[in-house]
Order: sequence, then structure tokens, then C-alpha cells
Amino acid sequence: MKIREMKISYKTVGEIPSLDVLDSPENVVAYLKEKIDENPFQEQMWLICLNTQMKPIGRVLVGLGSLNETVVDFSAIFRHGILAGAFRITVAHNHPSGDCTPSDADRRVTRRLVECGEMLGMRVFDHVIIGDTYFSFRACGLIA
Repeated sequence: MKIREMKISYKTVGEIPSLDVLDSPENVVAYLKEKIDENPFQEQMWLICLNTQMKPIGRVLVGLGSLNETVVDFSAIFRHGILAGAFRITVAHNHPSGDCTPSDADRRVTRRLVECGEMLGMRVFDHVIIGDTYFSFRACGLIA
């Protein structure tokens, strides 16, 4: 199955790794690991667009920050999701420090993403923080 990598310009950029489904944080980490490893010293926020079978239909780098923070543009996240025809979205970002404990800002961003997604009818399936290990808001019961 071919899926495309979406950039801010919406140009297709070849094939991206495909997993059957991205319904677990382990699969999300495996799906993004190569991209995050290209620039591990800068915080990156990724959007993964999913179809109704939880298969990835695109991924977009939606935020690039410093060692310990990135700006989250909610309108860009949902704009990309809508243009990709996503049924659900998962967001993920890395913590270059290796500590994947969510900050207060991470928790606020997740709550706002879920609220925006509910209003738009595009469910936020998970928010995964990748460090030396990972943290999944869904697995911890913070996203229903």
C-alpha cells in the first residue's frame, strides 16, 4: 500500500513506511522513529492522518522547536487533517532530553486538541511523547 508524506506545501514526497495499523503507541513510535532521528536535538511535532481502519494516509511535520518546546498551531493541524481526508488523527512529539514525562503545556495542548477535534468531527486518537521510552495519553486514560 502506498501512502504519501505530506509537507506544508502538500506535495507528495515518495513512499513512507507502512504499518498495518497505527492503533498503539508502539506502532506510532516505530512509524516516526526514522524521521525524529534525523534531528533528535530539536523538538518536533508530527501529525499522523488516519483512515477509518486506523491506517496512515499521511504524516506532516507541524511544529519544529527548540530543545524543550515547540509552538503548536491548532489550525494547521486540523487543516492538514481535513485536506488529507483523515477520519482520525494522532499527534506525536519528541522530548530531546529523553524524559517523556508530559509537561503541563503538553497536557493543555492535548486537552485543546481533543476539544477542537470534537468540534470538527475529527477524533484525536492519541498524543504520544517520544523520548528514551514513550508516553501515550490514550494508554494512560487521558484521551478516551
